[in-house]
Amino acid sequence: MCDKVGIHIDFFFCLLVTWKNQTASGEIPNVRKHHSTTLLSDGYSLVVMAGDYFDSNGLHYILNDVWILDCRQYIWSRAPIVGSGLARSNHTSILIGDKIWVIAGTNLTARAVDMQVLNTENWTWMYDLSQPKSKSVVIPAVCGTIGGLLVIACGVGIWWFKKRKQKEELENQFQLDLSDQEFRPPPPRYNQSIVSEPMMEYHPVVHTHEVYMPPFLIE
Repeated sequence: MCDKVGIHIDFFFCLLVTWKNQTASGEIPNVRKHHSTTLLSDGYSLVVMAGDYFDSNGLHYILNDVWILDCRQYIWSRAPIVGSGLARSNHTSILIGDKIWVIAGTNLTARAVDMQVLNTENWTWMYDLSQPKSKSVVIPAVCGTIGGLLVIACGVGIWWFKKRKQKEELENQFQLDLSDQEFRPPPPRYNQSIVSEPMMEYHPVVHTHEVYMPPFLIE
């Protein structure tokens, strides 16, 4: 954290749990806010990028400059940027490998939703992050996709064939041909014996209707 003139810097030492003030030298950057600070992979270089600046007349400017603070000797220097980055404030910066990704924020007109990348090896900006895929990458990807679809199709076909075969086996178990079968009584259980009952003979019953005549009518 810098004071108004950008010379004195306050550091918080986490191991000692205490604040310490350091006096920086070199080319001091302008006082600003809403900027970003990123620690490089060397462990001692802090990169301060862009932010909002107000001059003595109160005019507002959105910056696109980049500064480096060497924390070993507390010396400021301007980064040797090739080209110019997009003016930005209220943004997010993150170091991935040797590149600082600057994400979203506010530009000169409105909120920004784009990204720009600063290569810290040669200090150049990158804006077009899309890279065409080479044929050596596309061809294996297509072959792999087709091979995967073929494997899935074979698996589905084998599963369907097994299910159909199981269904046919179940249907065959319940289809009994009784045309040539002769009925036989079940075997006796325990000491019981089979008693064949005689066949019942059925005769037709003939009903006769006799008319009752009283004696006095007969005479």
